[in-house]
Amino acid sequence: MQNSATQAVHEEPPPAQRVAGALLPIHGLMLVAVAGLCQLDGQPAWRALVVLGAAVVDVAIGITLLRVHRNIGWLGAARALVLGAALAALLARPFPVIASLQGLAAIALLVLLIGRAGRARIAVGTVALALVCLATPAIALSAGMGGFDLSAAILRTAGQIRPLPSPTVVGKSAAWSLSVPNLRWHLRAEHLAQRDNPLADRWLIRPDLDAHLIVIAEHVPGSIVPIDPYTDQVVDNARKAASSFEIVSREPFPAQPSRGRLVRARARVSNLDLLYCFAVFAAYDRGFQVVAFAPERSFERARADFDAILASFRMPREATDPAPPQDVEPAPAGRVTGLDASYAIEAPSDRWHLRKSDAVRKDNPIIDRWLVRYESDAHVFVISEQVPGAALDVDRYADAVMGNLRERSSEVEIVSREPITAGTAQGRLIHLRATLQGKQVEYLYGVFAAQDRGFQVVAFAARSLFPTVEEDLRKTLASFRYPASGK
Repeated sequence: MQNSATQAVHEEPPPAQRVAGALLPIHGLMLVAVAGLCQLDGQPAWRALVVLGAAVVDVAIGITLLRVHRNIGWLGAARALVLGAALAALLARPFPVIASLQGLAAIALLVLLIGRAGRARIAVGTVALALVCLATPAIALSAGMGGFDLSAAILRTAGQIRPLPSPTVVGKSAAWSLSVPNLRWHLRAEHLAQRDNPLADRWLIRPDLDAHLIVIAEHVPGSIVPIDPYTDQVVDNARKAASSFEIVSREPFPAQPSRGRLVRARARVSNLDLLYCFAVFAAYDRGFQVVAFAPERSFERARADFDAILASFRMPREATDPAPPQDVEPAPAGRVTGLDASYAIEAPSDRWHLRKSDAVRKDNPIIDRWLVRYESDAHVFVISEQVPGAALDVDRYADAVMGNLRERSSEVEIVSREPITAGTAQGRLIHLRATLQGKQVEYLYGVFAAQDRGFQVVAFAARSLFPTVEEDLRKTLASFRYPASGK
């Protein structure tokens, strides 16, 4: 009896157990590559730690299966059922192919370790588990370099997407640009992009997350595109295309607060629950929409990419720094002195130009000087008037100016009226809103009186654009001097 027991202790483990024991530590080491992929892909730290823990368990169980000289296949089978299912569930969403391989590994272990496996079962289990050990690190490493994406491979084969030639993407209809953070982004086929959205200039897609980014470039020659009404229009169009639509937040775009707006929203479109980021930009006569969206289930994983792409967006130079129109002097206005009287006024920046005299006379012959910031459609003009032998009262003069404006406007709202001084001239600064020929305009009227001379320094812009240029308008008004001081 003693000899028999001693012999049993020194038996070799069953063949299937030896195979499982040899391959499990290898599989554990392969899981280290998966943990590294979790880190590269920006997954939560706990996910990588769980995968590393599974790797340690696999090494420990594999060594145990090799060192214990009796049938303990139940240990490996328990690992297959518990840990295999856990890994498959953990990796299903971020890495579905690797999750499928973990399911295959669990099945291979069960084939090897349940009952007494014959040669056929050992062969099948060995091949299957060896395949998992080989494929897992290859897929993980390739994915970590941005090279593996099963869904992308399928779409490329079907001709629906093509790789980006470089991380920098430029527009077709306008020279805007943006950068993608990794090579998982592809360019959607033009015929499909035009079919789904004829306005799309470029349509980018990350297939593994079903994440999309569309750029729309619009040009309205001869007009100024105001950022907030333009954003309203973009949001309204999105709302009309959805069965449900909710704005989560709306704020100035961090990198370009004066020219951009960032709107986050959730919507249901074609029975899909989607999350959106609308980055809307406007400059001079051009507007741009950069629309990023993905299903709710994958949006958070795409969010870092979206944020990086949106932050990289650059409008073309012709939008941010347009060439001066023909009716203005090409050089910045700087300090301007009057033609009709000895006053002076100073432009607040190099973005302001002096309109040519013939253009001024054509539009309004009573205007003496006219400054314009053309890319914002902001204006400051001066009217000089003289009543020989009179001593103008500044309040009566201001009232007369306001009365004349009311005759020409369908609506005048006085926001404020306060004293202002310009050299020897006493004045009133009147902030008002009016509607002229159907257009809503916001004004800063500087009305000055000095002896027999009266001056109207009229600063204005479209009401929608006024907040973006108000500081410039106030600085220009504050610079008015009569008589002109020598500089």
